Amino acid sequence: MQYGKDIKYRGGVVTNTRFSDDAENYGKCAGLLVISWDYPADTSLKSLIDKTGLHPITSLISLTKKEKQFLLEKGVILCNQLNENKLLLLEIGLTENQIKKVIREAGNLIAD
Repeated sequence: MQYGKDIKYRGGVVTNTRFSDDAENYGKCAGLLVISWDYPADTSLKSLIDKTGLHPITSLISLTKKEKQFLLEKGVILCNQLNENKLLLLEIGLTENQIKKVIREAGNLIAD
C-alpha cells in the first residue's frame, strides 16, 4: 500500500486580519489558498466561524489578555470548551459571578 499517492497538497495563508488587494491577487495568481477575515466572501474566516459556531476564546471581552493566554496554554481554544473547564476559570482567580458572565458571553456567541 502506498501512502500519500492520491493526496494533493496546496500552500496557503490564513489570517484573522485582512490582506491587501495585491496580496489577494498574488495568492490567486500563485494558486495559494488565501483566507482572511472577510475574504473570500463565501469561505472567509468570519463566514466559517459563523457557520460552525466555533468561536475562539480570544473573541471574548469578559476575559483579559492574560486570562485568555492562560486558557490557550491549557488547551482551551474555543468558547464551547469553557463549560467543561470551569475549574481553570477558578484557577485564574475569577469569582463565581465572573465565571457566569464569561460562560454567558461565550454562550451568546455560540448561539448567534
